[in-house]
Amino acid sequence: MPSLYTLAVPAILRGVKNAAAFLAYAENYAKQNNIDPEEYLSASLYPDMRDFRFQIYRIADFAKYTATRVAKDVDSFSQPDTEQTFPELIAKLQAVIAFLEGVKEEQFEGQDDKEIVVHVGSERNLEIKLIDYINYYNSPNFWFHLTTAYDILRHKGVDVGKGHFLNASGETKITVLQK
Repeated sequence: MPSLYTLAVPAILRGVKNAAAFLAYAENYAKQNNIDPEEYLSASLYPDMRDFRFQIYRIADFAKYTATRVAKDVDSFSQPDTEQTFPELIAKLQAVIAFLEGVKEEQFEGQDDKEIVVHVGSERNLEIKLIDYINYYNSPNFWFHLTTAYDILRHKGVDVGKGHFLNASGETKITVLQK
């Protein structure tokens, strides 16, 4: 079975890097097409859904929770949700990237069966083993908000495609196997 670190960190780190890259792309797209960036930053997919900024705030939160709630001997990492512009949101994600890149695999060793309590709303708590927290709570929440941010940009007409979602950072190396 893969280690908790392997399950938790590399994919989420790549997701944050791709998000930062497609945010930069969206900012540039707005500039090139004379579109007010606020058209994207305040947009949502449906009136009762939270806006683009909120999605980025939650991407950052769930990415950092991958380490702060799971790994041993990790300093707390707090970021108030005050960023309003593309450059500020990108800087927020870059800070999370630097934080996650500083976490070591050995800090996750022996944590699989440890239980934590996560506050989910004002009156609910979730008691869960860390392996289950990563697999069934943290990762799904991270990918939900990443997908929603990407979908908001698509919905607003930004020329992003699946390649931006999967590899905007350019880090994935794909090798075509020959028969």
